[in-house]
Amino acid sequence: MRLSLRVRGYRSANIKEQNETNGKRAEEHLQKALELDPRQTRALEYLATLYSHWLAPEIDVYGKTRHSRIADAQHSCRRLIEIDPQNSFAHYAWGVIGWRGALELMLAFPSYPRMNDDDRRILGAQTAPLLDESYAHLLRALEIDLGNSMIMRYLAAVKRAQSSVAATAEARDWAEEEALAWDLKSGVKVFQSTVTITFHPVDPASRPASEPIGPRFPPDPEMLIPPAPPPPPPARKLTIAE
Repeated sequence: MRLSLRVRGYRSANIKEQNETNGKRAEEHLQKALELDPRQTRALEYLATLYSHWLAPEIDVYGKTRHSRIADAQHSCRRLIEIDPQNSFAHYAWGVIGWRGALELMLAFPSYPRMNDDDRRILGAQTAPLLDESYAHLLRALEIDLGNSMIMRYLAAVKRAQSSVAATAEARDWAEEEALAWDLKSGVKVFQSTVTITFHPVDPASRPASEPIGPRFPPDPEMLIPPAPPPPPPARKLTIAE
């Protein structure tokens, strides 16, 4: 459904207001915390979260926008990893950021998802660096945080994205099999039937309103919630000798 100019203007103004008020204040406070303690991982985790959700105010006729501070989010993740290579959240967030960036490229591609082999090769070349890096970081996050089902769901999402842009049927089937394996490991209920989603082609008259594709991607952005801080230690009783 196309959005009217009035609705797009309202949404754009709302995003711009959030960026200039809540977003700006949150960034200033987190940066101040880092000035006081440059190795404060909690502040870096929330800064990466903030930047990863930062939207550009420009909205297209279908209501889509883009994440405009991905490089800043990746920089925060990189600093986290430099301070603590075992920080699972940093690898996790970086992996999802890369997947999201690839997905935005895919959705912006004119012929996606109904692509011929040439289109798949072009889009595959554009998204390969993001997806490969994303998969590597997610695997590292899972090595640190064994059994995390959400990480597995995003590993499946990356493989499914790679399947959708693979140039050959063999490569598509292989990536889809790996995606299915991650789905099963994560505990997601897998249905053999396809899922129909609505997409908006460049020329609505030239294509149907919906396209059957594989299982849905995992919900986004519930992943980018930094882990809760540990509870404070119990209060110690002070015993005074008589």
